[in-house]
Amino acid sequence: MIRTIEIPGVSVMKQGEQVLLVFVVPAQVLVEIGIALRFEEHPLGVNRQLIVNRAKEILAHMKAGKPNTFMRDPIQGCLYAGDGHEWRFDPKSGVLSGEVETDPDNRLDACYLVIDDGQHRFAALEMLSGDNRQRWSFTVIAGKDMSLEERIELFIQGEKRQRVAPRLILQQQDATNTFPNEATCTAYRAAKSLNSEGGSPLKGRIYFEQNPKVPKGMISVSSMMGQLKYAVGRSSRLIPYTSNQQKQALLNIFIAASQQWASQWGREEKTLGKHVGYLTLITLIAHSGNLHSLLNGDLSLESFKRAMEFAKGFKWEQQGVKDGSINHNRLAVMLDEHIGLAIANSQKK
Repeated sequence: MIRTIEIPGVSVMKQGEQVLLVFVVPAQVLVEIGIALRFEEHPLGVNRQLIVNRAKEILAHMKAGKPNTFMRDPIQGCLYAGDGHEWRFDPKSGVLSGEVETDPDNRLDACYLVIDDGQHRFAALEMLSGDNRQRWSFTVIAGKDMSLEERIELFIQGEKRQRVAPRLILQQQDATNTFPNEATCTAYRAAKSLNSEGGSPLKGRIYFEQNPKVPKGMISVSSMMGQLKYAVGRSSRLIPYTSNQQKQALLNIFIAASQQWASQWGREEKTLGKHVGYLTLITLIAHSGNLHSLLNGDLSLESFKRAMEFAKGFKWEQQGVKDGSINHNRLAVMLDEHIGLAIANSQKK
């Protein structure tokens, strides 16, 4: 269905020799004029492939209805029109008008906006119900009849933007208690506990600051987050426990391990002085059936110390660790098997 729309309050923004239009539209209007075209799928396409899960994350954010929920960045794109149609802009009144095809299957037959930056927000809007759409409006920055080369150049600019340091994001989420989920919150605060608790063998050794160059002898918190989130996530053996119990368990396994292998702990030339050693312990507590059979639900430090007695004699200095062919996941399996064998031998006595 063809209908004429008018967008008021349009201003002109000059960027070098390029003239762009800037305007704000309600979400419903954006859905009626917008289309995302992907590179090599359409002659006008410059966009990347749509990541559906990312669009669903944005959809959940938009439906949440929190007072501080908003979208910061503008939608960027270019205005085009099909045969017999044209976008008309009156600089005096600041009104942009055109005939649009509201049926998305025929969108390219009339006037339309190709979205080059913002396709995931646009996809989320398309999934959003009408009532929820009314809560949203978007700033649009659009060229008019730009060449494909010009649009690709603008698109690549976005990839050159300096990314926000992951450690800064974690610090800010911690300060404002706005972690995306409970696992991230627990994992980050477990890392803080490992870095600050008096008995922790990693005290003062985890790096939380923004500088991309991690000081020698320090461990970047962001490099530990993936395994820590796994250790407190849904597939972990720690899932039945509270967040505080999970954090305490992670601290206790490190304390117990550092005491069990005191001669090797923290030495740079040893596995237990390297990243792979620390990740192995985190992986062990996440999925070791033998370790948890020894703990039997008791996550106290004394319980971990008793359990670590069954790990005595484990050979951390495997050749595969040195050449990189054995990673922390494989090493954790080997340690779990060693504990299992020690349990079996103790039962024969």
